[in-house]
Amino acid sequence: MTNEERDEMIMEMHDIVVGVAPMVKDHHKTLYGNGDDNKGIKTRMVLIEERHTTHIESCPARKAASLDNRNYSIAKVMMIIAILSLFASTILGAIALVK
Repeated sequence: MTNEERDEMIMEMHDIVVGVAPMVKDHHKTLYGNGDDNKGIKTRMVLIEERHTTHIESCPARKAASLDNRNYSIAKVMMIIAILSLFASTILGAIALVK
């Protein structure tokens, strides 16, 4: 590697670093915020997780989903009973035909 090649590579790296430096500074502000008025993503995620875990019982969507699941389980039991009664009536009808 010649000195010219080395200098060219250093200049390329310098151009890249100069372009990336502002993004790194903005990244810190985005993650951690810059005061109470502008909370960062980290603080927002902590708040969302706390609200999610503490308000699971009071969430209307979760209550509706649990009622739907209960209704589906009742429907499954009714379908099983209907299928068993169909088989029983078929067997009893076959026995009546044989006699």
